[in-house]
Amino acid sequence: MPELPQTPDTHDDFQERLAAALKRPQQRKEGGPAASTEPQPEAAASAGPVGQGDYAVKQGDCICSIAKQTGHLWETIWNDPANSELKEVREDPNVLLPGDRVTIPEKLVKQEPGETEARHRFKRQGEPSRLCLVVKSNGEPMANQPFSIRIDGQEISGATDSAGKLDVAIPGDASSAKLTIGSDPESQRVYKLRLGAVDPINLGTGVQARLKNLGFSCGSEKGDIGSQTLAALNRFREAAGLPTSDRLDEATLQELKEAHDHGKPLSKKGS
Repeated sequence: MPELPQTPDTHDDFQERLAAALKRPQQRKEGGPAASTEPQPEAAASAGPVGQGDYAVKQGDCICSIAKQTGHLWETIWNDPANSELKEVREDPNVLLPGDRVTIPEKLVKQEPGETEARHRFKRQGEPSRLCLVVKSNGEPMANQPFSIRIDGQEISGATDSAGKLDVAIPGDASSAKLTIGSDPESQRVYKLRLGAVDPINLGTGVQARLKNLGFSCGSEKGDIGSQTLAALNRFREAAGLPTSDRLDEATLQELKEAHDHGKPLSKKGS
């Protein structure tokens, strides 16, 4: 059964190691001296944990799960000024790095006027969260296919749309799910999902997880950007209509993020 990749508990400086690995072939080609592999300040800041709060992020945490644990709306935590650095660096409340620090604001009491002996209706906010996926088989969307998702003993059923997308409400603190999709029992696909387990894209593990989920295997490499991951990146570039390269550039990272996190279609099949 396909399964999202395991993510190591420790994270070293991907930007620094990537710079060193990718500059070496160019140095040999040019015959020049070894270049400095010192990362830029922005890269160094985003490669490790960020934030100053008391809550330490664990693998599988996201702002929605933290909000449910603490009784807040996720927007209250994400938009708190004390979390501005975390928000600026991570950009996505669903993609945090273990070790990030989150400030949990104090709860505020809100009072609403209402007449006695009258019925009043209040709308709950902040829950549930949503799970959005685009499911493909051999690079083609599994369009209009029935599916069932089991989360915490609860089963959710539905059908994908014409693009193979499903969008269902889930508990904010859900950490795993089992997805079964397809109408024919003999050809059904079953996926075990680890929710909130994909690292930020500026880490080697984040790049590799996204490539694997899109069907571009990085082999046995985990964290280090070696020949297998660079080959997978070039297969992805070909599918995305980008020129191949021996370097991981910003354009490729952005395209990878759009394809994985937002379901942007690729022109060719992965392998």
